[in-house]
Amino acid sequence: MKKPFIVIAFFLVATLVLLIYYTLGGFEKPTVEIIEVPGKYLILGEHFKGSYKSEDIGRLFTKAQSLLENGTVSGDLTIINYGSDDQAEQINQFVGILVTRVPETIPTGYTTVEIHPSKVIRVKISSHNIVMPKPKKIRDLAAAEAKSYGITLPDNSIEIYKSQRELLIDYPIE
Repeated sequence: MKKPFIVIAFFLVATLVLLIYYTLGGFEKPTVEIIEVPGKYLILGEHFKGSYKSEDIGRLFTKAQSLLENGTVSGDLTIINYGSDDQAEQINQFVGILVTRVPETIPTGYTTVEIHPSKVIRVKISSHNIVMPKPKKIRDLAAAEAKSYGITLPDNSIEIYKSQRELLIDYPIE
């Protein structure tokens, strides 16, 4: 009598887990393409160099999110990654907001960074961050696309958080 109950319970739990995974976009495959960039990337934010375990990186991320949520700045949450070593203890990033123009009043502690690529390799991920692929897998997908065009993938990347379910990762190539 216990065995059929255990089997039924297992299938119900497995079905529930798969349904949640599906709902979060876990079965959505990232797309990779080379696109032309019509203008520049203008990012308003703060530089961070230190341990990826540091609370400061979370503080910078939260500050940028707050500026977007309260309407102080409009744009997309963005992180520039300088370097690509996924195993490194130290990270070098610029955390902020991708804007179309610099606002009249720049938030305290913020500066701007401009990047002028003519083309990027773009990886588009359409799933919740809980089920997104790991950074190494994303980089491997971009590297494979670059290799197919005879291009070396750059160390720097630009992560643009369009929403909780859409992330663009651009690797400037020209």
